[in-house]
Amino acid sequence: MEGLREFLEFVREKHLAKDNLPGILVIAIGCRIRRADRVLSEGSNWRVLAELLRQIRWDRHQVTELGQEVKDLPPKDRTKFWYVSISKADLTSVAARENAVRLANQLAEYGFQIEVGRGK
Repeated sequence: MEGLREFLEFVREKHLAKDNLPGILVIAIGCRIRRADRVLSEGSNWRVLAELLRQIRWDRHQVTELGQEVKDLPPKDRTKFWYVSISKADLTSVAARENAVRLANQLAEYGFQIEVGRGK
């Protein structure tokens, strides 16, 4: 989980998160993420990812990139908020996969190796 946290914080720190939430979720859930000589993540399940997004206080208003409205999601429990949002997102769509590939190419410039389609 720490490797995935490192990945998410890096994406946010480098301002790559805006307009890339579908791709970020596809990568976090279904891809192997490597940096230098170590594996950061082999993929995550929704529950772990939702908890991590809560812990690092990911901007909840980004759910609009998934075609969702903040007001339609659980307001008080942030883990449940993210879990429901992930479950409603169409992460198997061509657009989400293209977003993931585009983001993976951007992250390659920073030394990340992301194998889109690998992992859980």
